[in-house]
Parts: sequence; C-alpha cells; structure tokens
Amino acid sequence: MPTRFLVDAQALDSITIQLYTVVVGVQTINGVLSMELTLYYSSTTKPFDDQRNDGFGDVFGLLKQLEKQGISCEVIDTSYLTAEQMGEAYIHSVVGPTQLKKYRVRQVFGSARHSGWLFGKQVPALVVFSSESKVPEDVYPHDELGHIVTIKECLESLLAQLQ
Repeated sequence: MPTRFLVDAQALDSITIQLYTVVVGVQTINGVLSMELTLYYSSTTKPFDDQRNDGFGDVFGLLKQLEKQGISCEVIDTSYLTAEQMGEAYIHSVVGPTQLKKYRVRQVFGSARHSGWLFGKQVPALVVFSSESKVPEDVYPHDELGHIVTIKECLESLLAQLQ
C-alpha cells in the first residue's frame, strides 16, 4: 500500500493521484487545487529520444490544460541558467522526493558517476510542489521499480483526477 503525503493538515479536502505505486498528495482548499508545477526545459538542447522523454511533445499542451484547471505551471528555460544554478535546481528538486518516496533519479538525469548533468537539458524535469511550501513533493521522470514514470504520465494522471 502506498504512503500518502498530505501537505497541510488544515485541508478541507484532498485528492490523491496515483502513478504505479507513486502517490502525489494534492490538496484543495475551498475547492481550489493547491499545487504548483515547474518544468525545467532547455530551448536550445533537444531532449533525448528515449523512454525518459516518452510523450514529451505533448507536455506543453497538457500544462496549458492544467493551467485552465487552475494549476500554477511555470516553465524555466535552463539554457539561461549557469552550471551552478542548474546544480542547485537539481539538488533542490530531487533530494526530498527520492528520500521520501524511495524512487531513483540519479541515472535518469545522469549516470552513476555524474548525477544530474542531463537535468533540464537532454532530460527535461517536472517538479511538483505544494502551493504552501517550496519543498518538492515529486520529480518526473523517475525510475520506480524498473519503470520510468514520465512527465506525460504524471500530467495525464493529474488531468484525469481533475475531471
């Protein structure tokens, strides 16, 4: 049974979104969804054509649909960030979710020796935050028990739960 994470004990309602065994705790306050999505993507570097980026061509359209549903979506063009800023973004985005939810990202966004060097470049990254805090709750894509859970899968699941 998956672990459920609620962001705020004061919530009037909560929606749970399940992707395989990953559960993203989403909170509503007075019927308004309380979460933020941040996509790290480079406008100058083409994403790899592999399973980590399956369906990435649909991501921008899905983000627009979520914005229409009231979800805050931000796209950060990593081509304007320094190597230091990218390193900080990677560490901030993956440490919490990987420790709490026990999925792997090191080789999704890099290699065993060089973690994170593909983050937001050849492998775009979606980070899920609670609106109440800037602590990441999930990062996509990630490797969960040998299955790569993609950004597209996350966004489609979220849209399905909202309808």
